[in-house]
Amino acid sequence: DAFLLVGQSNMAGRGELDNKNDNKSQKTIINGHEILSFDCNNLWVQAKDPLHSDKPDKCGIGPGLSFAKLTAELGIIETNRKIGLIPCAIGGTSIKQWLPSSKSASASLSNIDINKDDGIFEQTIQKTILALNTKFESQSKSKLLRKTKNGSILSYSTDTDDDGKLNDSNNFDIELKGILWHQGESDCDTIHNANEYLSNATLLFQYFRKYLNND
Repeated sequence: DAFLLVGQSNMAGRGELDNKNDNKSQKTIINGHEILSFDCNNLWVQAKDPLHSDKPDKCGIGPGLSFAKLTAELGIIETNRKIGLIPCAIGGTSIKQWLPSSKSASASLSNIDINKDDGIFEQTIQKTILALNTKFESQSKSKLLRKTKNGSILSYSTDTDDDGKLNDSNNFDIELKGILWHQGESDCDTIHNANEYLSNATLLFQYFRKYLNND
């Protein structure tokens, strides 16, 4: 069961790390639930802070791993299912930067070309689809994707439909259970941006549901 982590620095994590207890190979298993993270190399690995790599010199402890641990402790996930975190937050970003390319709060919920557009939203959808179609603790499935020189994904495997949306079936039994959104500080600079936040957020969440088939 997977959870997408999105937003700005508060989600990416800027808390001070305790390097004394840094053991990247140690498994985190709570109530039978192993906690994993989809890393920058497109591999499921043991979840350890920092989960994100948006700004390597600043990344630290964020809410993602604590959320996963609490979820495991509460027993709200089916017995022995793994919990996977998909870190996609980027520090310093505004909500308008998260909207699909060339979209705004006034735009209709139109189709976008996930395979061609390379904005933050498009890259997040690409990574999420890849994570959901990569077996936990397996090798990366990136060899099935065509990439540009800068690493952006241009085409998907057969696990997505013609619009780039995730198919209902999932060979690896990994289901997106939720999206954690933590962002807003970059939109507090002006009254205008603050007043537009609700409409921008509503549109963004509609796009997330549209392209991740998560009603």
